[in-house]
Amino acid sequence: MESPPVTANQHYEEFASQLQAEVEAECGVKFDGGRIKDKNKKKPIKLTKNLRLDENFKALWEKIKHKTRYSIDYETAELIKRAANRIKDIVISKPKLVRSKADILMDKDSIRAGFTKAQEARELYAEINIIPDVLSYIQSKTRLTRDTICRILIESGKIEDVFVNPQQFMDKVCSEINTVLNEMIVDGVKYEKIAGAYWEQTLFEDKELYSYLDDLYEVKKPGKTVYDYIQIDSNSSIERKFAEECENRDDIKFYFKLPGWFFIDTPIGKYNPDWALLSFE
Repeated sequence: MESPPVTANQHYEEFASQLQAEVEAECGVKFDGGRIKDKNKKKPIKLTKNLRLDENFKALWEKIKHKTRYSIDYETAELIKRAANRIKDIVISKPKLVRSKADILMDKDSIRAGFTKAQEARELYAEINIIPDVLSYIQSKTRLTRDTICRILIESGKIEDVFVNPQQFMDKVCSEINTVLNEMIVDGVKYEKIAGAYWEQTLFEDKELYSYLDDLYEVKKPGKTVYDYIQIDSNSSIERKFAEECENRDDIKFYFKLPGWFFIDTPIGKYNPDWALLSFE
């Protein structure tokens, strides 16, 4: 007899989280990204030198220490043109009523749905009499002004499609507009230094790092980097090979993986770059 399928709900997720915490506490392990790690193998990552006296570190840090702000520069007319051109190609289908037949397997312990035996789709030809607030909906998904959205829809020549299937029309329009916006953000984002704002070197000393041995690469040439170990995704990852390359290549004077506290503000959130390298000119 097969067991009935289990559907996760909020209570089940709470139970699973509590059970995981209890196992971690009692067994001295840590669940991390689907892997079980031994807490006893957690190791501190130590600085290898006095960074303030290292000329290579100072030269590299001087280039990356400044905090920045970004601005996005794009022409509204170009946005309207590109978005309208994309919306011209969308296809809106009439709503459909789908009817399916399936077997229901019943025994004394459970009720389970079987395979679908037949499926029938029928278009709804009834005239749509209620139209939602299209501009407000698109505005909530794109953050554009109502005037800009209105101009995009008019220029696209597809505004009548809202009467075919309002929800599908709005969703597809939002998708196309956001695609164009993302493309223009990438092309138009600009960064500038914030006067007097920069990351302090002392954060390397103040912010202690710990990691599991499986996620550490042991440095062989401490004169070329900051810590005695480099924190990587896993000991067999591409990052391990990259760290080895940085150590062994003669054209790289100094390198280190940037700590988690070092980030850059971007239009889609905070971004922590991976590596900083100083090479021979």
